[in-house]
Amino acid sequence: MHWLDAMWLYVPRDRLFAGGFGDCDRVMKVAEPFLAPHEAQPLDLKWGAPVTKNGVERRLGTAASPCPLAVVESQQLTVLRLTPTDGPVRGRAILPPSWSEQDFRMRERLYLPLVKQGVELWLLEAPFFGLRRPKGQVGVGLRTVADLLAMGVCSLMELRGMVAAAREEEPSLPVVLSGFSMAGQFSAQVAATLPWDVPVVTMSPSDSAIPVFVEGPISKSVDWKTLEKEGGKERLVPLLEQFGLLNLAPPPSKKKILLATRRDGIVPPAAFERIAGHWKVEPRWLDWGHLGGFLFAGSSLRQAVLETLTQPAA
Repeated sequence: MHWLDAMWLYVPRDRLFAGGFGDCDRVMKVAEPFLAPHEAQPLDLKWGAPVTKNGVERRLGTAASPCPLAVVESQQLTVLRLTPTDGPVRGRAILPPSWSEQDFRMRERLYLPLVKQGVELWLLEAPFFGLRRPKGQVGVGLRTVADLLAMGVCSLMELRGMVAAAREEEPSLPVVLSGFSMAGQFSAQVAATLPWDVPVVTMSPSDSAIPVFVEGPISKSVDWKTLEKEGGKERLVPLLEQFGLLNLAPPPSKKKILLATRRDGIVPPAAFERIAGHWKVEPRWLDWGHLGGFLFAGSSLRQAVLETLTQPAA
C-alpha cells in the first residue's frame, strides 16, 4: 500500500447506511433492464449562456433526470460543458462523478488540460451528492443501502442519456467515457450497457462495490450493527454483486484502456486484474496508490483519452 493511501485511512468519514437496507427491491426492479445492453434516449439538455475564459467556454446544462429513483433534490440534473475556443473539437469525453464529489472541481483539475488539446468535456453532477443531496443526509453518508444502489442506477441512466445526447448533437464527433475510481466503474458500466461503440478509459476502478464497501477501508464507515438486524453481509453482498462489471458483458468497443494502480490501498489490485481478464485487455500498471494515481498520474489518464480519440480501432 502506498503511504498516501495509508494516511487517508485515518481521515474521518460520514456514517453509511444508518437507516438500514431500505427498499432495495424497488431499486432492483428499476435496475433490471440495464443488465443487458440496449439503446438510450438522449437527455433533453437546456444549455445556459456561455462564459469564456483562458480559451475555455463554460456552459451549464440542465435536464430532468430520467431515473424514477431520483429523490426530490436529485430530480433535476446539471451538466458542466467545457469547450475549447481555439481550434476544432476532436472529440467529447463524458466524465462521471467519483465517490464523495460535491461539485465539479476534482474532475476539472484532472481533465481540464484536455480542453486545450481539442477535447470537449461533459461532467455530470452526482445524484445524491452536493446540491443533489437528499434532505437530512450528512455529507456523503447515504442513509440506506437502497440509496447507494439508487445513486448508482440514477448515475447510469443519466450518463447513458448524456452519451446519447452527445451522439445526437454531432454524430460525426467521437465520444469516450472516462473516469477515476467510482467514476471509472460508472464509465465501464455505461459503456457495457450501450450497444454502441463507445471507447472507455478507466483508472483504478473496482470490479464491484464489494471490495470497497464490504472488504475495504470504507467498510469502517458502514453501520454494521444496523445492517446485521436486516441480514448483514449475507444480504448486502449479493445486492452489490448484481451491479458488478463481471456480471455485465464487456463494452463492445475495442478501445478499452484500464489504468491500474499497483500499490492501491483503497481498491485492491486484484480487482483490476479481474476486470482485465473479463475484458481480455492488458492493464497499464502505474506504480502509485489510489490517491497518488489521482494526484500524480493524471497525464497518463489524459493521454489514454487522447489515444482513443485519435487512433483507429484495432
